[in-house]
Amino acid sequence: MLATAQDSVRRAKIAAANRGKKLPPRIIAKMRAAHLGRSPSAATRAKMSAAAKRRVARGIRPPVTGKAWSAADDKLVWTLPQTVAAKRVGRSYDSVASRRWRLPLAGKRGRDVPIHCNHRRQQQAATPQIPGRIRRRVRRSSER
Repeated sequence: MLATAQDSVRRAKIAAANRGKKLPPRIIAKMRAAHLGRSPSAATRAKMSAAAKRRVARGIRPPVTGKAWSAADDKLVWTLPQTVAAKRVGRSYDSVASRRWRLPLAGKRGRDVPIHCNHRRQQQAATPQIPGRIRRRVRRSSER
């Protein structure tokens, strides 16, 4: 008896032999190229959405979002300099800067300068701002 590709017993044996094995990189690359640009159907999107909602209901956050920010973290981020806050909270400088910008506290203070930087704002208000062109001319004339 000749084995055919449509034989269900043969296909089951092949599937069992391949189960749990990793695909070669060249096959993975071909599969990615075949699916590139293809969007999932409405039924598939509905299944994906339902699964995501179930995960959120169980308190499982998506892995790309990282560790959640606590109220204590937010207070440190807003009251300390960014470099110090980043070390204390255990996050990168960029994530602390981004979080500081998105904090609701920022809107109450005009989204301007955090608490520890008030002295900078006062210094800037006390010294008149000179345009760069004029500042350069002043420096050059004083160097002569």
